[in-house]
Amino acid sequence: MLQRGMSSVGPRTPPPNALSCAVCVVGQLARLELESKVQHVVEPNLRAGHTIALLMVLSQGKSKYVNGRTSGRTGKVLLADGPFALLDERQLQASIWSKLGSSSRSNASASTSRFSLRISLEAETNRRYPADLVWAQHLNKAHRGINASLVRQQLHILQWSHLRTCMFLVDAEEQSKAGKRFGLVLKLREDSFALQPWLIPSSWAQRGLTSLRCMHWGGVMDSTFAVGRRWAWAIMEGLSADWYISHYALSEAGLAIPHNPESWIAGLAKLKNVPLQTKALCKLPFVSVRFVDYNAGAENTKISVVVKRRHYQAARHDDSCWSARDSSGAMTVAPIQLYSGGPIAKSKCAGSESMRTTLESLKICPKQLCRAR
Repeated sequence: MLQRGMSSVGPRTPPPNALSCAVCVVGQLARLELESKVQHVVEPNLRAGHTIALLMVLSQGKSKYVNGRTSGRTGKVLLADGPFALLDERQLQASIWSKLGSSSRSNASASTSRFSLRISLEAETNRRYPADLVWAQHLNKAHRGINASLVRQQLHILQWSHLRTCMFLVDAEEQSKAGKRFGLVLKLREDSFALQPWLIPSSWAQRGLTSLRCMHWGGVMDSTFAVGRRWAWAIMEGLSADWYISHYALSEAGLAIPHNPESWIAGLAKLKNVPLQTKALCKLPFVSVRFVDYNAGAENTKISVVVKRRHYQAARHDDSCWSARDSSGAMTVAPIQLYSGGPIAKSKCAGSESMRTTLESLKICPKQLCRAR
């Protein structure tokens, strides 16, 4: 595992509402989107006087997808690995530093830094949690067969185990700063894409778990969420560790065995008494993306970033993604069915128009490659 620190960016004296945030990026190295995370999350928050620790726990190897309907190739159009698929920890670290502005690297001093970086890459076969037949049988999309459900479950748990590992990095980072604790832990999946520069709200440190209002699939939207530090271990470790021991606890609490990751996060939050709140895309401006090669095999091929179909359609057509109304508690109803030819969402919030422009410039993942969400 590699780590590195750097000196402050922006005001030398942090503002009164300055936040200390650990950003956990987890998932697969081959699917890592990095540029928007650095330019739209790390740099704006450092300039605002916040303290940011970028903590990355990623699996090596070829891209894998939980959704069995995700196709690897059709004709010359290929669902590709991202640009960092073959990098080791030192190369990835160098790439991150190269993407940070030159001002971010001046007068580097780990002892006075407001930014730090830790990277942990795991072998592709490091699946420390076995599949559980009891739980797999309750996952939705069961028509694809129990074997598909077992693989899907194991890939989910692998990502959740990365969150647990990331919490150890959070603890190590705090210990290196004489025990000064973070206020918030932000979870970003490797494919999370920031649609615009985003300042992390310092008030979220006291609000339990904050997630996106739409694309929740009957629970808590799982690709991007923030957790106040006091609740972080309960959620980040519990997703994997409690998966096997909560059958009876869920039953006694009157909760159903979860049918997808979103409903599991919602159930876990209830079991652990973690408050929930949801926000619009303007407050949590992330969608998930894929890498596509439109001319596979050509000599001068170019990899494009596209948005997952369900995320693109929701951001384009679901008004709840943009509504300025704040809400508490997890959504419990299924989201509406959205289609690319449906009406465009009309709700607006700060930055919504520029975010929609960015979304349209990225385009949607081709249907022949991404047949489902």
